[in-house]
Amino acid sequence: MNKIPTCWGAPGDETLTALTEVEAIENIMDEIQDCLGEDEVFPATIIVCGYARMDVEITLNPLEHVLEELDEEYGDPEGTYTEPTLAMEEAEEKFLAVIKQEYTPWMCEEVCRREISVVDWLEGSSNVQ
Repeated sequence: MNKIPTCWGAPGDETLTALTEVEAIENIMDEIQDCLGEDEVFPATIIVCGYARMDVEITLNPLEHVLEELDEEYGDPEGTYTEPTLAMEEAEEKFLAVIKQEYTPWMCEEVCRREISVVDWLEGSSNVQ
């Protein structure tokens, strides 16, 4: 499945603040300009990446942990562990589905990468208002 970028930046950026590709290109260009020495020139190309939030994968088994804790605290010390009921398993499934739906991950993954010609972009951006 191809994901649509929700934020943009340079390769390896740890903080992604640009919400559009154009904003990311401008940020990259500004950063390059700020770092250039007197005798240095802009690179011929820059790389801009589109990022999307990572899909949440929950591998936890909260029901198992809850039952284990309950058995340790309230169960028969000589008895066996409590087996989950169908209702408990259905509740766990619903609980995890809501968490997955409502949780917004901070982590993003690169979903596209483009090499931008600096000269072409500067010439094209002069028409943008």
